[in-house]
Parts: sequence; structure tokens; C-alpha cells
Amino acid sequence: MYPLVLAFLTGFIHDEEACRTQLQQTQSDITIIDGVLIFSLADLYALLIDASIYSYADFRAMLYSSTLNTQLMDLGYQVQVYNGTGKVDSSYYQLVKLR
Repeated sequence: MYPLVLAFLTGFIHDEEACRTQLQQTQSDITIIDGVLIFSLADLYALLIDASIYSYADFRAMLYSSTLNTQLMDLGYQVQVYNGTGKVDSSYYQLVKLR
């Protein structure tokens, strides 16, 4: 499950066609504003994960126990809160380039 998330975000960073196509074909609220990927955890889960294999709770726990931001920082990027609501499930996040 983690490799799917990392591959997707890395694909976005490298502007890979497969990633762009996947985003265009989704019915989610994942969006790109000024080159920044904006998403909720639920939308990212729906886009990338087979719900018959992994639950949303498993997905969320995996993200919070992962080294995702450490690996993204090696590429000059980081996931940050875009619009925090005080609740993980209703907040939006952004993949931003570090300066």
C-alpha cells in the first residue's frame, strides 16, 4: 500500500503522464492549484487503494506511521496541511515544493 502512495506522489513530482491520466479519470476532489496537488486522505485512498484489500483505517494508520515526508523531502517536496479542520478525515493536504 505504501509503495502505491509513494509512486503516485513521485509520479506527480516528475510530471509523469500515468499520474496525470489517473488524476483526470478520477471523480474525486483531488485537484491541482498552481502546480500544487491538493487532496483529502479519503480521496487519495479512493484513488489508489483497493478497498476490498485494505480499509481506510489501515490506510490512514499506514500513512501516519510511514516515512513518507522524509522520502519526499529527499526529492525537495513535503505533504503539508492545506485546509485543516481539526479532524484528519475532513482536512485537505497539499504536496508542496520546498524552497
